[in-house]
Amino acid sequence: MPAPSNAHPYEHAQGLTPEQAKALLKACDRASVKGLRDYALLAFYLYTGRRRSEIAQLCWQDLRAGSEAGKLDYHYTGKGHKSSWREIPPPVWSALQSYLKAAGRLETMRPDSPLFVAPQHQSAEERPLAPITINQIVHRAASLAGLEHIKVHSLRHTAAKLRRRSGADLEEVSQFLDHSSIATTQIYINSLEAVKDVSWQGVEALIGAKSIELITFCIILE
Repeated sequence: MPAPSNAHPYEHAQGLTPEQAKALLKACDRASVKGLRDYALLAFYLYTGRRRSEIAQLCWQDLRAGSEAGKLDYHYTGKGHKSSWREIPPPVWSALQSYLKAAGRLETMRPDSPLFVAPQHQSAEERPLAPITINQIVHRAASLAGLEHIKVHSLRHTAAKLRRRSGADLEEVSQFLDHSSIATTQIYINSLEAVKDVSWQGVEALIGAKSIELITFCIILE
């Protein structure tokens, strides 16, 4: 019987760089309804860090006017049946409106209308995108952007990484991701960021750059 693994599920989390995230969005052809849908969907994941099902299951009734004029909130149910209202980032709402308008759905949305549907289901029988379809959307955009090994959950990793890079502290990222423990977020972030080397200057003072260059040169010769 194999020994239990001590690996944490977040130890191998990966996230896109800002340039890669831009390339992923740019891969969506916004001259078509399908491309506008895909762009809005990917933007929703990248800006909010929500899990696949938390966005896929959203309906029109899950949106409401925010506390500030011109702002909008969305309601989602997450892991462990946690539910919350969060503000929709304005770029995401703009992308969503563009998609719904181009699809002819913006003025006809019912409370139970899914936000994201397959083109063939833009009728009285509207159904939310299936998980496998969302996987295919991400895979297709990633392939067009020249990116490999990108999954839907990679977008959640990316959202956390971008928030951290933009200045959010560990507690803010933890709340953003709905983690139950800040320790979990620490593992998550450590897997996404290279560990900073803050003591290399001390090593430099002890052995000097010339010594390092000599060691490197010897390794190359070997």
